[in-house]
Amino acid sequence: MIQTFWIINNRQWRNYDNIIVKIIRPITNKNNRMIQTSSSSSSQKSKQKDKVSAIPHPTSKLRLFNYAVQENETDYEKRLRLRRIQIQNLNHEYWSKINTEFNQKKKNYVENELKNRQSEMNFDSTQTHEELAQFYKKFLDDNHQRYISYNSQWYRNNLNLLWHSLIVSFIRLGRRFHRK
Repeated sequence: MIQTFWIINNRQWRNYDNIIVKIIRPITNKNNRMIQTSSSSSSQKSKQKDKVSAIPHPTSKLRLFNYAVQENETDYEKRLRLRRIQIQNLNHEYWSKINTEFNQKKKNYVENELKNRQSEMNFDSTQTHEELAQFYKKFLDDNHQRYISYNSQWYRNNLNLLWHSLIVSFIRLGRRFHRK
């Protein structure tokens, strides 16, 4: 367990990793383990809310959103919601693939290194941080072009979402003024 220390007013405070869990746990709903975020004004309680998973997905390590369908959803709001879902699915698929590939290559690397050590009669069953850092650097170098391609696509997708969000914001603003 990793310990971090703070010295405040000549007192030593210890912070363990599980303190973060104790802070976050009351925020989450214990029944469905979802954090609710308001998708529109909180004055009307009948509106549905978007939900973000409190637990990351096991392979992609992303916290996935469930986007709520509003009662009087316009065409632009529907496009924005569907585009968000599409982009989330693209990110989820990409990171699931990358993480699965990374874990498989890491497992193969560790097994090969252990076999090499056993054959050299210098048996040590643990990997040092430097050896794993070399593996990780090689993995990053091998996938560098993939990451560049993903990043450029990610920026394009988010700029597209900004444009759709701007249109939807104006629609909602017009709806507020129209009601008054």
